[in-house]
Amino acid sequence: MSEFETSGSDPLMLCFDIAYAKRLPYTAVSFDEAGIINDQFSIHNDALIISYKGCNDANWTERPRLSTRPGLEGLFLSQQQTLFTTDKVYFNSFVPTESEWRQVCVNIQQLAGDQEAIVKFEFIGTGQDQFQSHWVDDGFTSQGELITASTIGGNWLYLDNIKIGRSSDVQEDNTNTRNENLNDLVVAPNPSLFTSGSSISFNLDSNEDLNFVLMNFIGNSVQEKRMQLLQGEHTIKIDEIFKIPNKGSYVLSINSSTERLSEIIIIR
Repeated sequence: MSEFETSGSDPLMLCFDIAYAKRLPYTAVSFDEAGIINDQFSIHNDALIISYKGCNDANWTERPRLSTRPGLEGLFLSQQQTLFTTDKVYFNSFVPTESEWRQVCVNIQQLAGDQEAIVKFEFIGTGQDQFQSHWVDDGFTSQGELITASTIGGNWLYLDNIKIGRSSDVQEDNTNTRNENLNDLVVAPNPSLFTSGSSISFNLDSNEDLNFVLMNFIGNSVQEKRMQLLQGEHTIKIDEIFKIPNKGSYVLSINSSTERLSEIIIIR
């Protein structure tokens, strides 16, 4: 993190994409002393906690969590966000569609200028509940209804596209869906030898003008090349696009006018 110098108006951010859906449709309720509903929350009780610390620090700094019950547990209750990225309910395995992803960004300004740091993603929740019966909102009365649900855990949590950088560089406006035209990026072999190199494979659903960018791990561009490609599957050798200067780890990014795919490549 030592290369980052940020201001209050453009802080250092940790951004990533998540996808998470309900497995059960119920809204649980609690009652006051008069027997009237005084609170409502998802029957699921799952949360994603993001924490960080310097390598020499003993304590973790927790950021506002993403939760199925935001504002009820953890730190920074008023700043917590919902974990759900779709209103749909998936009783069986949840595999997110392109529109069911959302970017989340958390402020890690305190790490700017640090030589090293550790970031932790912790997914916690209640699977087997201590109660087998729950009062839920029936949508009609103030008393709700009693249902039996011993397993209240939600669906799989998907996490992708982790980026660290200044807010102006990594935070998106979320107006575009993910990878509608540009799909299935594969770099192989990976790692590869400095003398032989890897190949990039991907698929285009329509003709596209693409910009290939090779970056170091702090997001600085090492080399770029723009290519106009036709619809279909493509396989291109990396050394036909870039003259990689040194052995090491890089981020390869393929950008269209509305989309981006990226992959870490290791050159030995």
